Amino acid sequence: MSKINLTPGEINDLIDLYQTEIDRTQRRIENLKSILKKIDRAQEEVSEPATRVAAPARRGRKKLVESVPAAGEAVTPEAKVDGRKVRKGRNAKAVAKSAAPKVKAIRKTRKSKANAATSEETKLAATKRGRKANLKSKVAAKKSPRKESVVRKKIKSGAGPDKVKWIDLIQDILRSKQNLMLANSLTVEAMERLGIDESDRDRVRMAVATNLTRLTKNLKLVVKFKPEGSTNYFYGLTEWFDEGGNLKSEFQNKLM
Repeated sequence: MSKINLTPGEINDLIDLYQTEIDRTQRRIENLKSILKKIDRAQEEVSEPATRVAAPARRGRKKLVESVPAAGEAVTPEAKVDGRKVRKGRNAKAVAKSAAPKVKAIRKTRKSKANAATSEETKLAATKRGRKANLKSKVAAKKSPRKESVVRKKIKSGAGPDKVKWIDLIQDILRSKQNLMLANSLTVEAMERLGIDESDRDRVRMAVATNLTRLTKNLKLVVKFKPEGSTNYFYGLTEWFDEGGNLKSEFQNKLM
């Protein structure tokens, strides 16, 4: 495979291009993170609707025993046990004795049904609590601290009359210096004029590189120039070059 040989100037251009793409990607990541935070807040506000569990309907006829006469108690002719008329005498006592176990069985059946309904409601309530606990754990997991990637913030450009106009700033530096300048030299001069700390050098360099591209390719107000025998590119104002694109004689040795 053949190797591609790049000049230092071409390497600088590639670095500027890749750094610009990195900044754009990082801004896109910040936007996606803000959207994810909004989604997490919306999920917290969603509450699971309460579910009502209806008690199971009882089947069969309702057979109510109004009263069961105690042993030795007199029973009136109108009294009824288990739906049968009770007559006086020995027959009344026999009917009362035979009805007592049935009454106990009915009460026991009702009690077992009530217990079954209660246990079913308890199970459903436990299931509901489990679902809520799972939902809370999922939300908590989403809120767990994430490792934030280091994102370079943009240089504050200010607002109103204090807003930094990079295009005007670059042209003003070139006019004041009256020299063709490297991108690094323009970066240093811009930092001095704006009073920016050395820790923000990379971000200033990206701002300068981006606006130099606009000035040379789109606005045609600055010319990118590579002197003969040099590996670096210099930038100068358009009026410093003649119609053929050649550097005027008065700027031949003005490189910095």
